[in-house]
Amino acid sequence: MLKCGGYMKKRLKIVLIFIGVILLSIGIMVGSAYIYLEASLRADNADNSQENIPYTAPLPDSVGVLFLLPDNCGYLFYLGFADDELLITTVTDYDGSEDYFGYTATYEILCDYTFLAEFIDRLGGIELYDSGKTLRYTGVQIIDKIYTGNNNSDLKKEVVRIIFEKIADVGITKEDFSFIISSTETNLTVPDCYYWPPYLTEIAEKARFIN
Repeated sequence: MLKCGGYMKKRLKIVLIFIGVILLSIGIMVGSAYIYLEASLRADNADNSQENIPYTAPLPDSVGVLFLLPDNCGYLFYLGFADDELLITTVTDYDGSEDYFGYTATYEILCDYTFLAEFIDRLGGIELYDSGKTLRYTGVQIIDKIYTGNNNSDLKKEVVRIIFEKIADVGITKEDFSFIISSTETNLTVPDCYYWPPYLTEIAEKARFIN
């Protein structure tokens, strides 16, 4: 009987140790899984936080963009991103020159009045002061006024000035530049102007004619 009782105690001890080992293993597994899950959630949250942080577009190089209309006239826009300025030079009787008042035409854009009308419409039209009141015009209406107006050159400059005012107000996008490139003859490419939109929107309000 004593031998039987001792054997039963020994066996019970082994069973308890075995159960303890199993419970310990389960505890380690559950704990490891919890730690891994928590670490994964923290990593995901960190990634999401990084994705929600807006990246600042690198400051583009200052460039000159020459817009030429069918009448061989146009404007050189000096986009002074580094100097926080936008200067406009009126170009008459274009002769192939690349330098205007000390500013170089880095890119050329050959366009027609249909393009200009469509671009104005992309901005939502523009407002002109006419006959004692301010009126909103569509692109086609603006082109019609340019064709039929008496002070053609002054009206063109006013339209250009107001277009930049509108850009400063509503902004310009990468899609707008894609439209410009696909609708004109130009050596400007999408990669060239990829980072321009936020900076051009900012300097557009500082646009001024130098001649």
